Amino acid sequence: MLRTLLSRTPCRMVGEARNGLEAVSKASQLQPDIVILDIGLPGFNGIEAAKLIRQKCPRARIVFLSQQTDLETKEAALAAGGSAYVLKTNACIDLPRAISTLQDAAAAG
Repeated sequence: MLRTLLSRTPCRMVGEARNGLEAVSKASQLQPDIVILDIGLPGFNGIEAAKLIRQKCPRARIVFLSQQTDLETKEAALAAGGSAYVLKTNACIDLPRAISTLQDAAAAG
């Protein structure tokens, strides 16, 4: 599903991870512009992984993808360094839009 959604953007997927620890390792190695993290990653969850990714990849923008609709989770994700929070139920529309907005901001800034 994620590959299909990303095909609607000018993004190129450079890596995938099965858990939070692998996400941190790959982000550190690949230094991507945008990292898409699921809140519910096994091992380190997405929020824990984001904190470490922000340290290792300070210029990377983090987009959280989640089923969690509660405000506390969203606030924790954004406080951990997230630039966007997308609900899985709206991902078909909101994920490409969030990525495009982040790319535009990076190009302008």
